[in-house]
Amino acid sequence: KSYTGFITPTKQEVEIFEDGSTEVNYYYDRKDYTITYDNNYDLEGYHGATWTEEGLEFDGTDDWVNLGPMNFEQDFTLEATVSFDTIPSGSSCIISNYETGGVGIAIVNGYPRCQLYSSEESAWKYAASTTALTTGTTYHIVGTYDGETIKLYVDGTLAASLSVSGTIKAPNY
Repeated sequence: KSYTGFITPTKQEVEIFEDGSTEVNYYYDRKDYTITYDNNYDLEGYHGATWTEEGLEFDGTDDWVNLGPMNFEQDFTLEATVSFDTIPSGSSCIISNYETGGVGIAIVNGYPRCQLYSSEESAWKYAASTTALTTGTTYHIVGTYDGETIKLYVDGTLAASLSVSGTIKAPNY
């Protein structure tokens, strides 16, 4: 959704509550706005995930959380704390807004990566770790883009980076 008079936020934070509602905080250069959605927003907040003391637990098959629209043009920071009972094969999205464009953190054959779709290069670009994740370990994964470099951090250590020029192609919602 777009809101008349709003400009592209410089930062977005999403908080997910146990009742399934989400709070989205948008930060702008001049003023901060908070838009709160209840669990009936779009796809009802989340599906299949169950709450534990540590947060949401996913089955690795068909569970998801809808964070609402996330449109980034110049920069972003995404972060997630994850652990796995089994390491997924193939590509598994951790957090993203992929839809013929966008940004995200994914696990590909056990290796974390941060990726974006570059408008100028008309291609997916990613920074991928060369160290695979293991089961039974909790990881804090952060992906950033400052308009010039994609960076992937695992547990506070830079795991990969890639120079990329241009803007991020917006997803088709």
